[in-house]
Amino acid sequence: MKFSQLLLLSVITYLVPNLMIGQVSNVQKNVHNKLHSKSFNKYLPGAVVDSGYFNSKQENERICFELMDQVNRKKQHYIIENCFALSEVNVTSESEISIVRSSGALMLNKNAGNSGDFTFVKNPEFVEFLKDEGIALDNDLYYFKIFLGDLDKSYILDIKKLDYQPTITELGRLVWHDTSIRYIQEMNELIPNVDLGEISILSAKNISVAKVQEIIDAGVEHIDFHTLKRMANQFN
Repeated sequence: MKFSQLLLLSVITYLVPNLMIGQVSNVQKNVHNKLHSKSFNKYLPGAVVDSGYFNSKQENERICFELMDQVNRKKQHYIIENCFALSEVNVTSESEISIVRSSGALMLNKNAGNSGDFTFVKNPEFVEFLKDEGIALDNDLYYFKIFLGDLDKSYILDIKKLDYQPTITELGRLVWHDTSIRYIQEMNELIPNVDLGEISILSAKNISVAKVQEIIDAGVEHIDFHTLKRMANQFN
């Protein structure tokens, strides 16, 4: 093993030896992004996502963080659990690491044990790209989900090629539910007038393109989002 890899593993081990945080689910089908595992609970309006408090632990070749509101963590305005591949972790010092993606950077500073403070900074170049594409930055929570899902420019441009004009909220929901461009395209072709919010719900409910096609092939006419949503429990 190279010295740099040994250094990374030793620092991660120092940061996150034995902390146990909540059970998190594996990524489901339609995977596009890097949400290796995730959950999002107890969000309340007014919670701050550009800085906060974290707990962490290492799981094999990934590092998992429990992120929460710094000022209001006792009230638990939100708890986000998300894991990153160790290869994404940049070691600054024994107490400082960062994770940089196209939409921004998550910087973590260990205070004691496996806990510390985090800061999230948007990438100004990515922000300008969103503005140029007519996407308003009116929801920091969903921008943060874009970062956690590692959504990139090509994903947005591909959606626009399908004649959608996504909002920041729609993008955050799509990437949070592991919705691939292919899934969006095929659902768009099968379901008349389906919008991005509806597609993200279908993805979250694990309603596959094959299942929708099967229903259509069986002779069901006028298939729509609401019908599929009502039938979702029968599909799984």
